[in-house]
Amino acid sequence: MAVQDSLSLSPGDSYLAELLRVDGRTCVNLPELFQHLSTFPKEVKGEVFQEKVDLLAIAHGKMDEVSESFVQFKERNPDMAPYIVEDSESWIKVKNAAVRATAARSQALEAQRFVFATWGEAAVRRDFAHLLTAGDTTWSRLRKLCRKQPDYNTAIGLIRRAIFWRLSNPSPGRSRDMLPMSKDFERVTSGQANTIITRNELLSGGYNVAANGWLVPVGAITDIQEQAETQSRGTRDGEEEADEPPFNRTPGVRLTRSRAALLALSESNESATTSKSHHSVNLSGIENEDETSTDNTAVARKKRKLRHVDDGEFVPEETTDRHVCGCDADISKGLLSRLRSRKTYDAFEQTNLMKAWHRAKDKTFCYGHLRNLAAIVGFRVKSLNFDLLHTRLGQYYEHMVTGTLGAWKTHRDTYAFFRMEARPPRPSDKLGPYKFAPRALPPLSITAKNQQELCAYLGIDKAEWDTNGSVVVDCFGWWRTMQYSGCGSPACRTVMEVINHEFDMYKFHLREINGRPNYGWLRNMFFSLGQQAMRQDPVYYMMYVALRADRNVNLVSYPYYAKYQKPGDKTAFKHIDINMKNLAKSERGAYQIQGAVSLDDEESDDCTIILPKMHRRFQEWEALLAERGLSTDTFVHRIEKEHFTKDDVIKFNTNWTAQPCKSTQVRITQPHLPHGAKGPAVRVRRTMLPWFVALQGDLEILEVTESGTFTDLSIAHRDHVAAKNSPSGLANRYGVIPTAFPASVMLNGLGPLSDSIVCQLRHDKPTVIQDKRLLLLGTVEERWAYICAWRQNCVNRVCELFDQVVNEEKAHFGMRSYFYLKDIGREHEPFSPDEDPAEESPKTVGVIHGFEGAEASEESSESE
Repeated sequence: MAVQDSLSLSPGDSYLAELLRVDGRTCVNLPELFQHLSTFPKEVKGEVFQEKVDLLAIAHGKMDEVSESFVQFKERNPDMAPYIVEDSESWIKVKNAAVRATAARSQALEAQRFVFATWGEAAVRRDFAHLLTAGDTTWSRLRKLCRKQPDYNTAIGLIRRAIFWRLSNPSPGRSRDMLPMSKDFERVTSGQANTIITRNELLSGGYNVAANGWLVPVGAITDIQEQAETQSRGTRDGEEEADEPPFNRTPGVRLTRSRAALLALSESNESATTSKSHHSVNLSGIENEDETSTDNTAVARKKRKLRHVDDGEFVPEETTDRHVCGCDADISKGLLSRLRSRKTYDAFEQTNLMKAWHRAKDKTFCYGHLRNLAAIVGFRVKSLNFDLLHTRLGQYYEHMVTGTLGAWKTHRDTYAFFRMEARPPRPSDKLGPYKFAPRALPPLSITAKNQQELCAYLGIDKAEWDTNGSVVVDCFGWWRTMQYSGCGSPACRTVMEVINHEFDMYKFHLREINGRPNYGWLRNMFFSLGQQAMRQDPVYYMMYVALRADRNVNLVSYPYYAKYQKPGDKTAFKHIDINMKNLAKSERGAYQIQGAVSLDDEESDDCTIILPKMHRRFQEWEALLAERGLSTDTFVHRIEKEHFTKDDVIKFNTNWTAQPCKSTQVRITQPHLPHGAKGPAVRVRRTMLPWFVALQGDLEILEVTESGTFTDLSIAHRDHVAAKNSPSGLANRYGVIPTAFPASVMLNGLGPLSDSIVCQLRHDKPTVIQDKRLLLLGTVEERWAYICAWRQNCVNRVCELFDQVVNEEKAHFGMRSYFYLKDIGREHEPFSPDEDPAEESPKTVGVIHGFEGAEASEESSESE
């Protein structure tokens, strides 16, 4: 350990900088450091303080060594003597420091010689090479451990236990280095690490033993088999010899580099010896849970075996109960493949991954794959050990299925669990160019009393809603009566005139996919002007807020197609748009009320049907379905005769009941109320569905997590395309438009609240909150003035934009334009559709949107 003439003092070796760094934060000075430390719990504060004291001692030792080098340089250059003031205070301090450095080095060398003599110099130099130049404190602690445990193999296993504990229990100031450190020796000596760690413990905690004998994350070697197989494609003559991993080195055996890497994962210790010069500690330092078994065959089955590949390379086979990475063998390779990296997935895929993990939660996942899953869904994973990963993922899943994930991501006690890009930004994250951090204002909220007042104002029969679970309310009569008042001369003067033309235009452009009927659904009409006006209507929004049991005021509209049935269409269906199991267990989706606007006067023989009152006895009914073996985890459930029998009619004292609406009335229904429609169709019937759904606490995730996010819907409304999934969470496979209809025109300029409902403005913007406060909490006079002005503006905008719709449709379709043909009286003539260039059109999808199973009896199954 001779002192060099010149010691490196690069900025990277600055102990002062490390002294001021705590928990990823670098303090400006010592007062700030101590102030930051005072915020920690006492046990963490004490540990971090001791770490800093140790670091300070090391820094002093380094400076003593620097002083020693100055003294040695002076002794080698006596010609400088006349120019040095020997009795100066600074030189005396330097000489005293040099003496301390010499003494410390002597103590370190003495401790080092003792360790060499006890454990074997070759083995120690190989395994502790990173500590050979460490100071006397480190070597004194290692000597103390050596005295307590003279058996080298056992000592290495105990040190591994101490390292594993340190890595698995992250704390501010606690190193994440995977090589042994002075603190690890102290932990072993104090008896806190008194058992040899087992292979399964390492794997379950996310670690394995690397070729250097110390720990390495499983994630770093998950793909080792693939790498080996790739390397093995080369010729054997060109293979480079590599050192065998220490715990498998057998005299006379030559290994290629790929096999050496693979053997780093091996669990076999058959070749391990007790020689101190032979580095056998890698497996001797790992306790095998099956060592006490006398059944050698059973033990052998648990050990990783080797098999030959075509070119003579050896790769480890998976055991009967584990993948190479350490995951249980019965976890599907498809799932593990998706978790191989921290690839970015959208919200729907994240939800599916979490569901797949939850289904396999009783199985053992390796730390690497578990950590990747946590990273995929947005967690900060650097400081999470195996147990914390399991806890956080379990919490994530519970919040996901209960619709509280957004609130969890934004709560002051839990937002820090997530990376900034995986949650809404907070002023406390970063000020940037802003001078001051703003105060957090309470979100707008309403009370049950406010809801009662709204129901009275809007003409909603709250008693019927509570009893039967569905109401019919007047809402859009003004579409027929309110006239255009602008300066132009549009072709239409009312919103209803525009809607009538648009329905006929989209019906003209509707094709059957692979010859399948559309069951009365207008699957190409998502963004007509009438639909956009309906979605942005403030009164319709107020009705949903007034009836939602959770009183969520942050609602957005999920773009959905319309219904346009003609006599003879097969329109009969009965279903429920919700995962019944999840609803019964966690009330997931329990507040996502549904409804539709009727554009024609309906009769009781051709309208929506409901099972009144069943929402109040839903859990009881779900239990009966489970007994009959009819309960499933699907998002939408078809209701057949065996689901609701004649005995059930008597038991629940209810039966299928017609609920007809008049033109421009709306029906609003509880989400867990079974409903459907009669069929076949008797007369023309047109409806539009608003699908108002709520945002979770982060104003990003929708209330049914699988259905997507605010951002997803913002893109859909902006580009006039279908959303990726349905409001119930089912993937859009049949009811989807491949591109925007070329004649769809954006209806905007109706106000901040309207923009927020169609996801073009966030719900926490001041102007949006102002509109909500007026409509939900304002006076009758304030509300009416707002509503009247909004409606007149809407009429004017819709009528003016409709002329643009007509022009665009004519321009894009020429002689096959509906409006061109209407002008010449030929719009009712049949025209053959163009061939679909996409061979993958959903020919195999015997599914109408809303069901996973094939349609029986060709019935429609949309929600209405």
